[in-house]
Order: sequence, then C-alpha cells, then structure tokens
Amino acid sequence: MTKLTIKMVREAIQGSGGIISIIAKRCNVTREWMSKYLHKHKTLLKALKEEKESVLDMAEAKIISSLNNGDIKTVKWYLLTQGKDRGYSKREEIRADVRTVTADKFREAFEQYKKRNREDD
Repeated sequence: MTKLTIKMVREAIQGSGGIISIIAKRCNVTREWMSKYLHKHKTLLKALKEEKESVLDMAEAKIISSLNNGDIKTVKWYLLTQGKDRGYSKREEIRADVRTVTADKFREAFEQYKKRNREDD
C-alpha cells in the first residue's frame, strides 16, 4: 500500500460530499482508518468541513429553486421546518410554567388545604 499524504487525502475529499467512506475508498483504506487519520490533521478536518458546507449550499440552492418554481411540497416542507416562529407546525407545542416545590412547602400547602376543607364541612 502506498503511504498516504495529506495532499492525497485532501484531493480525495474534493467532490466526496464529505462522506468519509467515499474518501476512504478513494485512498484504498477502511472508513475507520480514514476517520482516525482525518482527526489527526486539523487541515484535513477543515477541508472535510468545507466540502460538507459546499454540499449544504448546493442543497439550499435547490430548495430555493424549487420554491421559486412553486413546488408545493417543498413550500410546505420549508414552512414546517423554517417557519415555526410564524405558526407553521404539524404539532402543537404546550408550554408550562413548572415550579419546583420543596417537600416542606408542599406539606405546608397540603395542611392549609386540609384545614380549608374541614372548615367548609
């Protein structure tokens, strides 16, 4: 096996989408080995992150293109995932004000409750 260099791995990262198994296959090593190698070299981790970011940018551009073309499924998906603050959601969120009560405070409140109920009888 040829000894890998940082340059070789950096070239393998380009166009991989940031998928480590693709990079490993291009370098003829296992995915696990490649993962360890990447984590030993900050410059390679940076290149991997940049590759993933470029794929994310491409996906976002496709979403915007679909929105511009009036793709209703994409519009609904986008509103459900990005428009929650404007009320677009499939699920209802319930917010509760929960307060912590110590056992002593609970006993005191319960005793007052029992006392009030005795007075009502």
